Amino acid sequence: MIKLYNYQDKAVNLLRESLIKYNKVLLYSPTGSGKTIISKYIIEKIITKKIPVLFTTPRIKLATQTKDKFNFGNLILGSKSEDFNSYCTIASVQSLYSRKITTDFKYIFIDECHYAHGSKYLNYIFETYQNAKIIGLSATPIDENGYLLSGYDDIVKVIEVKELIQKGFLTDVEVYTSKHQPNFSKVDIVNGDYNQTQTTEILQEEKVLKNTLNEWVRLGKDKKTIVFATDIKHAEKLKKGFEAISFNVNIVHSKLSEKQIEQEYLEFSVNPIGILINVDMATFGFDEPSITCMLFARGIKSLRLYKQMVGRGIRKYEGKTKCLMIDCANVVLDNGYPTDEIAFIKKPVINKTIDKLVSLERETDGTIKPETKDRVEYLEKIGSLIDLYNGKKYTKEQDLVDDCKTILKRAGFYSWRQNSGKAFMSGRWVHFASKNGLPDITIIFHSVYIGLELKLPKGSLTKYQKETLPEFNVNKVTYFIIENVIDLFEAMETIKNNIIEIDEGILIRSELFNLSEQQLKYRQKYKIC
Repeated sequence: MIKLYNYQDKAVNLLRESLIKYNKVLLYSPTGSGKTIISKYIIEKIITKKIPVLFTTPRIKLATQTKDKFNFGNLILGSKSEDFNSYCTIASVQSLYSRKITTDFKYIFIDECHYAHGSKYLNYIFETYQNAKIIGLSATPIDENGYLLSGYDDIVKVIEVKELIQKGFLTDVEVYTSKHQPNFSKVDIVNGDYNQTQTTEILQEEKVLKNTLNEWVRLGKDKKTIVFATDIKHAEKLKKGFEAISFNVNIVHSKLSEKQIEQEYLEFSVNPIGILINVDMATFGFDEPSITCMLFARGIKSLRLYKQMVGRGIRKYEGKTKCLMIDCANVVLDNGYPTDEIAFIKKPVINKTIDKLVSLERETDGTIKPETKDRVEYLEKIGSLIDLYNGKKYTKEQDLVDDCKTILKRAGFYSWRQNSGKAFMSGRWVHFASKNGLPDITIIFHSVYIGLELKLPKGSLTKYQKETLPEFNVNKVTYFIIENVIDLFEAMETIKNNIIEIDEGILIRSELFNLSEQQLKYRQKYKIC
């Protein structure tokens, strides 16, 4: 039987406790923590009881590697099978999907479960084996936007990277960030990462390529190096640059055959001071612990991809005391220090801005509570606009007025620009002010008048507003002062929550007239208390 380290043994016990309560559990196991060993230990225990277990991988090659490491299990490779009369089946998710295996697996392990999360392959597993205990394994259990993977009921943490380094299981990282960094401020974000078509134009500029090569020559020329490039064209230019200064280079990318890739890996492996340029190939399923330098020549906005790349350089190797990281593409600025912990944040219900303001939260499996469905639908209508306009610097008050009117229209509020101090309500005209200086926007909500006075942060009241707004106070006319779209959202929430249509008529709660701390500050600021 396998001998586990203390932290691995603790992880097994925590996973066992979690699976008693839940059917779908994430096991967060950082690079080098031994998730394959942990899995093998658990599966050996299960199959001794003649209980069928499935272990899936994201690629066929990884399925073969797992079979070799386990030294047991039936192996499914595409349309072929190798049956060793075992209660454990090992298959890639693609093979499993295409074969439509009907075995009643009681436990299913999904290795690298972040890979193809939400795809037809993983959805097939969740839908087909609904009664199974499902364990997702990953060193980066986050989606492309950095949120905790949905669909699981609980997460079990094995250990953190920093602790593995302290205990001597991983190699520490020494980070150098170049003084000259490319500017990605105008590059679009697509699926949680930089638009590679746009970044490659920047990264192939002569001054950027020259700086990348110079930094490596200055710091890492005597080290075995993996280079992360943005695309094949960028990789080829880097290769020419290295060869021009008399260094031999291996390169891997999607246009090479499997045999060619294996040959490039082999040549790099046996070269004590080799250079391997990688284009989205050697991020998982590739282990070369002798790497002592990582050269980041491409921009990365995806935290998940960044952590996977870092994992290529921090594995232990005889004589290796640290791994050098050379940042020539702002990766530390965008993603943090390479050994920082991953913050497991649930995906917002609407977006970060709205969720924070109204304290919305998903269930642990990523679903939304049924009782909040109507409210979520309303907030979704305006969430993108609130997020878009939040933090916007206005130079003209009319621009703020226009954005607020757009949000109000999207939310279904009836509003207009008030031109006189009267309104037609409940079948009669009501005079509520006799002077000019009326609010910029008027809302009638369930026949109740609400005023919105919009001001830029450095704005001031006009002569007439100084007279009209105090009259509103005396006559108990409700109004809000708005300096940004967050003020507008909070005013809308106050209105919706406290003016309610019921069978007997309109219910107006007293909370409508209780000014928030921010509204009190505004009234003090403009001296209209």
